[in-house]
Amino acid sequence: MSITPVTTSLIPASPNGGLHAKPYALVFQDNSETTEIERHERQHQTQALTVRLVEHAQSSETTLTIESQHSVVELPPELGRATKTKRLKIEHNYQLRALPETIGFLQDRLEELSLSYNCLPVLPAALTDLHLLKVLNLSNNRLRYLPSDIDRLRHLEDLDVQCNYLTAFPPEIIYLRKMKRLQVHNNPWVDEEDQPPQPFIPPDSQVACTLCKNPYAAAVTPRVVMNFVDIAGNKSLPVAYFVCSDKCQKMVSEIVNSESTNFSRLMYEETEDVY
Repeated sequence: MSITPVTTSLIPASPNGGLHAKPYALVFQDNSETTEIERHERQHQTQALTVRLVEHAQSSETTLTIESQHSVVELPPELGRATKTKRLKIEHNYQLRALPETIGFLQDRLEELSLSYNCLPVLPAALTDLHLLKVLNLSNNRLRYLPSDIDRLRHLEDLDVQCNYLTAFPPEIIYLRKMKRLQVHNNPWVDEEDQPPQPFIPPDSQVACTLCKNPYAAAVTPRVVMNFVDIAGNKSLPVAYFVCSDKCQKMVSEIVNSESTNFSRLMYEETEDVY
């Protein structure tokens, strides 16, 4: 299948600077079934990229750029051999849908990571192993949620999630205390006026409660608790909790009230417990 980016118009920005403007800056369009020529080109580019990554690992270079690899769908695991890299740019690879878990092997030196203008629907679990990251650019992808352990990136100062499919942040976003710059425009964020709120439920929250981490009982649907917070100069960012009971819903209120950060506007989904 051949996928190419096509331009679309954005809904005009909202008065608060476009926070709740609907996306999308980049939309991908299926053109045709993958041909034998395309498969050969993909294999050739992947092999060439593998050789390049091995050579980079043997050099003293601290900056690595991978861009315009239009036939590459997934980067090879040899990416994990680039352990001297401090700045990594993987950009404008319009068919790139997956990163190898070996990216976590770059944790001892990597400080800047840009993944903009790819076609990533999810991030590798190992991304949050990159505990030295200060700059992370995830803009212009197909992300619907961020990892629930994003707070492991405790040195993160600059995060860009513009132009994705995000509806809410995970609660852990509030613990990134060093955050100085957060860019969030052009995502379909849940608004305080949305009734009922309908954020996308991440896979881990579909099976277990955000707070108690217990699996949901049979026939129990996660209930949504929305909180709206101010982070890094952005007002009323939506944070979603998915809980299993009245007890956990009450715990959310207690957590909110105990935090020093500005957590002030809770929104509950009206549901009943099912036992």
